[in-house]
Amino acid sequence: MALTLALYPKAVFLGQAFYERDVHLVWRAQVEAFVRAVLSGSWPVWNPYLSFGHPMLANPHTQVLYPFTWLNLILPPSACYTVFVVAHTVFAAWGLLLLARRLGLSADAAGVGAACWIASGPFLSLGNMWIQLAGASWVPWVLLATEHALAARRPLPALLWGGSVALQLFAGSPDMSLMTLAAVGGRTLWSFRPRAGRGGLDPRSLAVVAGAAAFALLLSAGLWLPALDLTLRAARWTLDSAHRTVWSVHPLGLAEAVSPVPLTDLPVSARVRATLYDGGAPLVRSLYLGIPALGLVAAACFGAAAAARRVAVLALVAATVFALGRHTPLFEIAVALAPPLRVLRYPSKAMVLVSLGWALLAGVGFDRWRRADPIPRGRWWATVLGPVLALGAAAGVVALLLRWRPDLFAGLLLPEAAIAAGWRGVLAAAARRFALTTVLSVAVVVVGVLRTVRPRRAGTLAGVAAALIVVDLALTGATLNPTVPPEFYRLRPPILEALRQDDLSRLFVYRYPFFAASPEPGSADDPYRIARYPPGFSIDAARTLGARLYMVPPVGGCWGVFGSYEPDLIGLYPAPLAELTRWMLSAERSPKDVLRFLRLGAVRFASSLHVRGFDELSAVAVYPSILARNILLLEVPAPLPRAYVVGAARAADGEGARKILLDPGFDLAREVVIPGFSMSAGPRFSGTARVVQWRADRVRMEVETSGPGVVVLVDGYDPGWRVSVDGRPAPLLRANVAFRGVAVPAGRHVVEQVYRPWTVLYGLGATASAIVLGLALSLRGRLGARGLRR
Repeated sequence: MALTLALYPKAVFLGQAFYERDVHLVWRAQVEAFVRAVLSGSWPVWNPYLSFGHPMLANPHTQVLYPFTWLNLILPPSACYTVFVVAHTVFAAWGLLLLARRLGLSADAAGVGAACWIASGPFLSLGNMWIQLAGASWVPWVLLATEHALAARRPLPALLWGGSVALQLFAGSPDMSLMTLAAVGGRTLWSFRPRAGRGGLDPRSLAVVAGAAAFALLLSAGLWLPALDLTLRAARWTLDSAHRTVWSVHPLGLAEAVSPVPLTDLPVSARVRATLYDGGAPLVRSLYLGIPALGLVAAACFGAAAAARRVAVLALVAATVFALGRHTPLFEIAVALAPPLRVLRYPSKAMVLVSLGWALLAGVGFDRWRRADPIPRGRWWATVLGPVLALGAAAGVVALLLRWRPDLFAGLLLPEAAIAAGWRGVLAAAARRFALTTVLSVAVVVVGVLRTVRPRRAGTLAGVAAALIVVDLALTGATLNPTVPPEFYRLRPPILEALRQDDLSRLFVYRYPFFAASPEPGSADDPYRIARYPPGFSIDAARTLGARLYMVPPVGGCWGVFGSYEPDLIGLYPAPLAELTRWMLSAERSPKDVLRFLRLGAVRFASSLHVRGFDELSAVAVYPSILARNILLLEVPAPLPRAYVVGAARAADGEGARKILLDPGFDLAREVVIPGFSMSAGPRFSGTARVVQWRADRVRMEVETSGPGVVVLVDGYDPGWRVSVDGRPAPLLRANVAFRGVAVPAGRHVVEQVYRPWTVLYGLGATASAIVLGLALSLRGRLGARGLRR
């Protein structure tokens, strides 16, 4: 706990807020949507603000079934996220400590290993990736439950095993869950190996494994059943190799495991960034595992083989190979052998498991350091002290060069313009950090020498070495998760003044690229270039604030703004919505097509930092912000209302539908395109539709038509929406590629749509049944144990 608080000092003690990347961009918006849904009496199953609406519970990123998410109902989001990060860091350390103890380490060694893990660069880099952080924190607990259940071979440990697997799934990271399940599968198969005195297949062990698997599937069905249904209908299931392996760790990038300063914190040239990082920036900001820590890790090689060492080495090697992604053929071989792995993206996430294996080895090495017995000095120097001294000396050389001769790096790593433009302060700070690592590394070597001279003091000296190692990691880790003053989230985008919050019309915000297609930050062509910096904000924080006040999608959900044509950040848009969004983006160079799609999507306003491409729209207002460019609010002429009635329908889908929708002769207000459905309007057809009740998971409309027609609701289509007309079930039609339509006869009608997918109903039913079953079996086990004691 003390180490954790030291790793997040400004968030814990000064009340500042995490903000980087997806924290402000995605997490905050989806949490606000979740809170609005629950407080309005809706089920948290549909997010109406993301693009044209998107499943909420079925999206693992929203963590609807994860208990921590419900804390947002009573805590402010910034405070809740801080509690989330701190709690999961402590939880991860506690789990690894218990796992290490289970694997045979002493209590002190287990504590050292736990500290090395949570203070490592890969683990702390998950601070702005909430689902990865939560998923990683469950890894040691699932492995611990596996060991306990396979050893005990009783029902209650099997339930705990299955429950831990389900809770890791609820945490929302398919990557961490599948990597953990791979480790669990290997451990389980190993337990069935033939051993002296008995065969490999033990019926009781098989029953425990089957029971745990069944309970895990039943308990987690509330998430995996709707998530699987959504994934099979989305692009995520058909990701090609190029998309799956983005953000693989470059083999040369593994050198950052011994660099206390992340390379991305330096003014590295674009050429080097393009070589090492996809998109010019790493997903995992720091890979630092610690040069001084090598003194313990290498010591793990001494002595007889131990269970902890085997587990650690397997985790470290397997996770490293996975993290290399496209740089080895093994990643694609694994996907070919196990097709569910195709939903995984960004292999560099596996570096957190590399750091876990490294930390376990540090614990094993600590126990070897503290044993009061002689060690061969030659081997000790060659294996333990020599590598630490060599790497420490290399860090010292880098420190000297960064401080006194940064020009030597020009052309190789650092552009000359950066060195001449005020980066010397950054380089000096990096030099100090490298120098400190050198000092700590030399100190560990000195302690290691004393260990060989005075073996009776081995316990004390091991404690000193461990303290030096943790200090080295903590000094790096405390800077990996920058924070901002609370005012960051209190500032409101200026265009909200012009948006009517009670209006159901939609907003389109042009999203500029952040990475590969984006110009250098701060350059004249950078759309997010900052003109002024608010007091107390760093350059990165100010740039992020500028993008947030511009309402970069999906940030608008924070204020209940209905979005449109927003990019699919996680590949979970259903195919029709993804297709419609792609058409809109491809129409950027045709102002008339842009106007057509905006009208089709009931978009009343558009926001942009430029005018080109929006020639058909009229300017409403210009808002200055901290960005160098003004924010333009544009009005769309004659957009379709959120709900309307048409009397004619044409049967088309795919490219045929696109051509019809862009045809000037097609009247958007009077006709609709529906796959496999057509109808003609009477000569004097008229109709009206009015939304009388709107909630996240329910819409009620009053409709009046002079003849048979189709009422169109410009909300995202999903087969989970159940429709009734005057209380009688009716089929849901897919209107205009990605929206919802309902056929109605002539007259006045009440049309109601409720989002209740069968996958959600059956999944939640299975989860509830598993909870009842688990409680009943646990209670029965406790009562039986009491009876035996009596």
